[in-house]
Amino acid sequence: MTVEVRGGLGDFNRRSFVAAAGYDIRVTARCMVEDLAADPTGQLEDIAKHPIIRGLCGKHDLDPSFVDSVGPAAGEETLGVLQFGDDHRGAVWHDKRNNAFWLCAYRWHRSGTPDDAFPYFERLLADDRIYPDDLDRIMLYRDRAERLIDAIPQDGGRLRMSALASPSREISGSIGPFPARVVVVEVDGLHELYVALKIVPFDVNQLDAVLLALCPSADVWQAWRPVVELPTGRVDVARGELAYSCLLD
Repeated sequence: MTVEVRGGLGDFNRRSFVAAAGYDIRVTARCMVEDLAADPTGQLEDIAKHPIIRGLCGKHDLDPSFVDSVGPAAGEETLGVLQFGDDHRGAVWHDKRNNAFWLCAYRWHRSGTPDDAFPYFERLLADDRIYPDDLDRIMLYRDRAERLIDAIPQDGGRLRMSALASPSREISGSIGPFPARVVVVEVDGLHELYVALKIVPFDVNQLDAVLLALCPSADVWQAWRPVVELPTGRVDVARGELAYSCLLD
């Protein structure tokens, strides 16, 4: 029997809302400053009660699609309309390349008025000021790196404790973004931990971090040894799984 343990990065994390569907929901720095009067380097949770942020995170937690568009259709660059109630409108974009969903602009909605949302969105689009810029992307990458640093030790510890609580039972979950399966075998009072995990594309530094999270040791490669199978079954090498074992203190 396999038990699954899910990690948790939390809903809001720095400047992202981590959607259940796996992508980051973000707000561009320009939109934060000019449209929402917020600190572009602050936490997204700080403005979580704003109606358009509630609509953004609520409506797009599972689905990045939209019905109406801002401006003409432009393939993967098409901007969508986010509607929240009668008064709030946003311009959103699904950034598939970076696996992110962006609120690019926000405005109060009053049809026919000069400061209505849709003329404003059109002006930003014409001035090439509506999409995320290089700084927005740098902040996205930086937040993800910091989130990974935080998540790996927490997720590794969670999986290790779950496996120790259920010896000989395979526990599946993730360590940071990496799928993992762990099993603890108890023999003569000793506990040996086995792990099979996928790190694609392979990065030895990330592998070090994952193994260290599962079994803290001064020398990772003295503590761990490669194995070809888990006590519960073989390792799927064809799909990129790597497997190791170590003795726990």
